[in-house]
Amino acid sequence: INYPDTMTIIHNLMARYTTHTNLDLDTNWFAKHVDTFIIDIDSNAGYASIPATFSIKKDTYFDGVMIFRSGYLRLNQHKLTFGPNAKLYTTRTWGGFIPDANSDIEVQSNDLGGAIYFYEIPQFSLRSDTLRNFIVNMSSSTGSVSIGNGMTVAGKLDMKKGQLNMDSLKLHIKSGSSATITNAGPNSYITSGFGGELHMDVAASSTTTFPVGTTSQYAPIDVKNNSSSMEVYKVGARGGVLDSATKGFDIASQEPCVNTTWWVNPTATTGSSADITFKWTAALEVNSFDRSCFYTRPSSFLKRAMVG
Repeated sequence: INYPDTMTIIHNLMARYTTHTNLDLDTNWFAKHVDTFIIDIDSNAGYASIPATFSIKKDTYFDGVMIFRSGYLRLNQHKLTFGPNAKLYTTRTWGGFIPDANSDIEVQSNDLGGAIYFYEIPQFSLRSDTLRNFIVNMSSSTGSVSIGNGMTVAGKLDMKKGQLNMDSLKLHIKSGSSATITNAGPNSYITSGFGGELHMDVAASSTTTFPVGTTSQYAPIDVKNNSSSMEVYKVGARGGVLDSATKGFDIASQEPCVNTTWWVNPTATTGSSADITFKWTAALEVNSFDRSCFYTRPSSFLKRAMVG
């Protein structure tokens, strides 16, 4: 197999590409014959304003191990599907994916291994993290895929089955567009660490469900926007109720409470008004929690709070 300006080594169904120019991948051969794919094409990765890249020619299904050492894969207005056995290893500094408004990613693997990173060179203020559709389609509801440096969905975040972990990052459902989240529920929702934010539009005088939860249970938030104009809200949730909001003793280990901490904020600094409804499963009620006498407190007064 020869590609212009590349060195390709095939051994025991392993392919490694080293180049400093763009190339197009024969995706039919790629999907059928490569079990391990190593991308190592940019000696200046993380430092150059124009990255070394290669592109897929058509919709691509991959069910092996993909390793980014340096360089970027352009989705090139196509769909990349990671099969149920796929693994991915990359880092923000050295490589990842360059999506576009007409490209899609589907993840079928219950454990992809590493996070999905998108093109970002902070020192040059360069970033490309917007794609059309992102599909979570795993065989297990406890399967999870992580984003490594934020993501914007311009079309559809389709949560067929499994969890999408945004960690402490920002996940944007593109504002001012028809972008949406579909199929979210108890078996398919978004998790995060402290600081992780799901950003979504909430239309005037309407309610939007933010499908968040802990790694074990679905715990969504409904936001009813009482303002006369559309507002963008940012929401997250994680397991545990720490006595200083983001650090300290975990109250849920001993006291009756809902074993979840939520956070919700408008992006506007003034003039916002909303009704917030927290939802949780009975499994999140710990230490003989009594629904008839529970209460909430803002995070700044979370000392000994019953609900985060």
